[in-house]
Order: sequence, then C-alpha cells, then structure tokens
Amino acid sequence: MAKSISLSTDMTVIYFIDNSGFSQAFSLTGNGVFITSIVGEVQVILASKSLQNGTDELSTAATAHWDVFFHENTDQAMFIGEDEIEPNVTGQIKKYDLSNGNVVNLRLNNAQTKLIIRT
Repeated sequence: MAKSISLSTDMTVIYFIDNSGFSQAFSLTGNGVFITSIVGEVQVILASKSLQNGTDELSTAATAHWDVFFHENTDQAMFIGEDEIEPNVTGQIKKYDLSNGNVVNLRLNNAQTKLIIRT
C-alpha cells in the first residue's frame, strides 16, 4: 500500500497511512501538521509552530468536502473538493508543490470553520 493522506469527515483530523498500512491520526487544532516530501515520499509531521507565509483557506462547513492526495511523480499535495457541495457543482483542485523542501502547514483556524493552508 502506498503512503496516503486522508481527512476525517468533519475535517478536524488528518490520517497518514504508511506503506505497511499503519495509520497515524493528527489533530488539525493548534499548529496542525506539516506535509512535505522527502525524496518523493510524503511525510506528515505534527507542527511545533505555524507557518506565516502565503495563505489559502478551505471551508469545513457541513456543505463542504475536501480530500487530500499526494502525487509522487510531481511531488504535489492536491486538495480536491468544494466549499459548497450542490448539484452540478464542479470540484476544485488546489495544488501545492512539496519539492525542494517545500512544506504545507495544514490547520484549523480558531473558529474551526476553515482549514488554513500555508506554504
């Protein structure tokens, strides 16, 4: 099984599943997690501090749904979903480059209504 990343249905916990199938759960409260790639392998690490650089937000409202994927060939973390799930809505794809030591900091905002992504 390839390493993979999953968000809980309420998007407050991220699960990292390694090659053996072992799953680790990380809360997205506080500083959240860092997602990075080391030699083409995705890593999820509990963050000791938050990044302050660029920002992006994803809704965690009941009408939203997002999934996380890692593309090994391009070293990209991809968030696929939509803030407002309705009939005839086309989903969004948000891509974040994890090559060259780049890191994504994923965490909930204080109101816990949005996921904050900083790179």
